[in-house]
Amino acid sequence: MVVIILIALGAMVFKQCGTVQEEHPSIAGNSASSEKHKAIAATGPDWDKVNFNATPTSDTLLKATEIYTRSDGNYTIYSLGENLLFAQNSTQIIENGKEKLKSIAEALNKKFPTSTIGIFGNTDTAESEDAKKLGMLRANVVKEWLAKQGKIDANQLSVRSLGHNQPVASNETTEGRQLNRNVAIVVFPKN
Repeated sequence: MVVIILIALGAMVFKQCGTVQEEHPSIAGNSASSEKHKAIAATGPDWDKVNFNATPTSDTLLKATEIYTRSDGNYTIYSLGENLLFAQNSTQIIENGKEKLKSIAEALNKKFPTSTIGIFGNTDTAESEDAKKLGMLRANVVKEWLAKQGKIDANQLSVRSLGHNQPVASNETTEGRQLNRNVAIVVFPKN
């Protein structure tokens, strides 16, 4: 009898070790109301070790200009440089930003069709008191856009907020704060 119980318990544990959708503080899904778009926690990428100042690279698939790529060999980062995605305290993507996202989505679909993609939301220090929340909202807006308009499988996309903790420019100037209202799209290629 004890053997049968142990076998049953072992089978239950084995079944639960498969791919699990996870609620993790650094990885969030699309929205609470949409189970279909709930993010699957990535087991391979180490989100906390992304170096946003990795070596500059180029991507010949990018049709739009002023999109910058960086890589350390383990991941590729796409950023929009001086092209703003958001106005201050806003989560609405500006028109110029949509063209840049379209170019990034086309490159991702061709180059990384099944890769894990992290979207990191950034803010400047003059924005909302809850910078982490604003960064997460921005990352979710870009995730939605990439899934719907960019035709990227939402299950590949995860979001994370950096708030104003990892600025790409100085928050001391208007221009620097504009640059910090952005997202970074980080691709972890599948081996």
